[in-house]
Amino acid sequence: SQSSLEDRRRQKEIIQGLISDIAHQTLTPISNVKLYAELLKEQTGEPSAEIDTICEQTEKLDFLIQSLVKLSRMENGIISVHPKETSIEQLFDALRREFSAKAKEKQISLEIVPSSLSAAFDLRWTREAVGNILDNAIKYTGIGGQIRISSEKYSFFTRIDIADNGIGIAEEEVNL
Repeated sequence: SQSSLEDRRRQKEIIQGLISDIAHQTLTPISNVKLYAELLKEQTGEPSAEIDTICEQTEKLDFLIQSLVKLSRMENGIISVHPKETSIEQLFDALRREFSAKAKEKQISLEIVPSSLSAAFDLRWTREAVGNILDNAIKYTGIGGQIRISSEKYSFFTRIDIADNGIGIAEEEVNL
């Protein structure tokens, strides 16, 4: 039993090391791809679906790698979550400040329904998680689209809904 626990601990350390190495080794190439794509955008002076796709896919790759790093850090106790009773409106205000301009730029109607609810959560990490979902909703909702964020209280939890009329995710691509 002790040997098995020690093996798992060593495997976890190896995986953590690999994730850290991969994240570190990909920072420069991702930054370079972003930089060159932006330079191409400036040089052509005209909208390009291909260059926009390169930019979007590079951002997606960067997000995935950063998520891996954060997950790894959480699993190893480097990052910890500290939930405390917080108003949902405080979360919604932060989202409003961060994403209103981005939605407006894309002519997307961003409706954040005021909430008088509160729940036990870590504001920083919940804002980041919900912000990632909202950011994707803005990216994949077309010009003139609509996004609505609301909250609903249940007996044991408070649910936050983000609904949009974007392209959605094909059922076979959803990881449950």
